[in-house]
Amino acid sequence: GITEGDELFGWDMQKSCNAIMAAYPYASDIYVSIEFFTVKIEIIEKPTVMYAEHQNQYFSFDRDLRVLEIKSDGEEAFSPFLRVKLPTIEGIQVGQKLQFANTEMDLSYLTALLNVLSERNLLENVTYVDFSERFSLSFILSNSVRVEIGELKEMEKKMKLLEEELQQKPIN
Repeated sequence: GITEGDELFGWDMQKSCNAIMAAYPYASDIYVSIEFFTVKIEIIEKPTVMYAEHQNQYFSFDRDLRVLEIKSDGEEAFSPFLRVKLPTIEGIQVGQKLQFANTEMDLSYLTALLNVLSERNLLENVTYVDFSERFSLSFILSNSVRVEIGELKEMEKKMKLLEEELQQKPIN
């Protein structure tokens, strides 16, 4: 790392960036610049961090299903993130992809649904997503409206119907 008063000559910028990435698993990119004897560090957070529960532990993960953090002291630490229900999990380990009981499971539908919701500007209002069954997907908007999607076929039509319904009956 680097602390106030350190010499900048001989400072290993890559080593500092690696230390930041290790300490802050939510970072997707780190930008470092030096301006007039000042080191400026900018951390870009990963988009759409989610969390789930497994064996009385809560864990956060990114869109690549890589586990970022595990906590056993309750879900409050992850409450700003999107809560999801996943298929049966075999194991979780920080820094590794989630391990599912069905090792041949294709979870591309998870990313596909998130992309559709994001494109429609609905993702920021989604508070819970049930990905546990591929052909029975659902999500909850603003902690109040449950939307049953089923499978990802005909999503354009399903999203248009949802948007029409939300225009007639807005969520407060």
